[in-house]
Amino acid sequence: MDATLAVMVEAARAGGAIARERQRRGFDVIIKGDGSPVTDADRDAEAAVARVLAAAYPEYGWLGEET
Repeated sequence: MDATLAVMVEAARAGGAIARERQRRGFDVIIKGDGSPVTDADRDAEAAVARVLAAAYPEYGWLGEET
């Protein structure tokens, strides 16, 4: 597996681990300013993905749905 793909897999696993854990223990739903729902699990999973990508590619930016 090439290095970029390995980082993407690591990021997906980090986000997925949070999503799985929150599915078991529960999560809160928040209504965003535009009226759409988001969960704290969504935000935390996105943050985990961003951390992995930022560590591997600090020179790149990040644009996520929740951030």
